[in-house]
Amino acid sequence: MERFRRDYASVDKQEREAQRQREEDVLARKRAVAVERNENTKQREEGNFQKLRERQSYSLYLHENGAKMTIHSYGTPVDPVNLRYQNSEKGRQLARS
Repeated sequence: MERFRRDYASVDKQEREAQRQREEDVLARKRAVAVERNENTKQREEGNFQKLRERQSYSLYLHENGAKMTIHSYGTPVDPVNLRYQNSEKGRQLARS
């Protein structure tokens, strides 16, 4: 008669709790992966932003010193459009000579 003395309600409750716990664990792992992905994206964007700021500050430095940041640089410090010396140290040296 032992098989009739089993408490099926408590067994079902334990199974439901175990299932709920497994689902919560899966969701917690998914949240952790999403947070890590978000952190990595944020760090990558901050790195890109820092590189952009460095590039801008370098470009401003060159502009303040009379040099131009271009892909095609000319061998002499002369502006080929208006044939004037550039406002740089090399340009001033050529203008004096």
